[in-house]
Amino acid sequence: MLRLLAFPFSPTRALAAFLIDRKIIHNFSGLMIWNFIFYSQVFISTALIIWHVASTDYVIKLAFVIIFAISASRINELVFAFYGEVLKKVSGKSTNRLCIGPERRIILLSLAYVELIFHFAILFCLVQHWLGIDSFKSASFDYFEALYLSGLTITTTGYGDIVPVHRLARLLTVYEAVSGIVFIAAALGMYIGLKDTDHDNKAKCPGDPSGI
Repeated sequence: MLRLLAFPFSPTRALAAFLIDRKIIHNFSGLMIWNFIFYSQVFISTALIIWHVASTDYVIKLAFVIIFAISASRINELVFAFYGEVLKKVSGKSTNRLCIGPERRIILLSLAYVELIFHFAILFCLVQHWLGIDSFKSASFDYFEALYLSGLTITTTGYGDIVPVHRLARLLTVYEAVSGIVFIAAALGMYIGLKDTDHDNKAKCPGDPSGI
């Protein structure tokens, strides 16, 4: 039931859950292949935005809509996944469906944290492009400015040199700041529970506790 409710917010999370349930993704390598799809999407999206953001071509405009939808879904997927990790850790439930060792779980968290910065930068840039120059208060807001803002927002630094003005832009920056806090909580939970996670790996995955 919860998956059905979450589907509109993150179709990619629903697809990932389906692949995990069917054992198509069942270890660290499988999860990295899944992640690589989105690393490629970030690279392609960044290139399109940098060189074609001002394009009036309808194919490019449609591509931007698809890019926005994928990035938003991926952001929600990562936030929901690690928020779920925190809740399971607090409730004492097992957090290791994929038999992934603690070191690799921290690697995944770190990669996801950096990936979020790029996805939010994509959203910021497209919001600026679609809604106009009043979305963010900046002398010249382009992709690199969006990436800079995203990095500052997720770390809750905020120098104040770039300010979100439009309501959607403000909502996105708040969501990114909250996402950063969720990831910090997940990192603390993983660090505190390293021994428990390692014990859980050996009990559930005696042949391959590292989850390679």
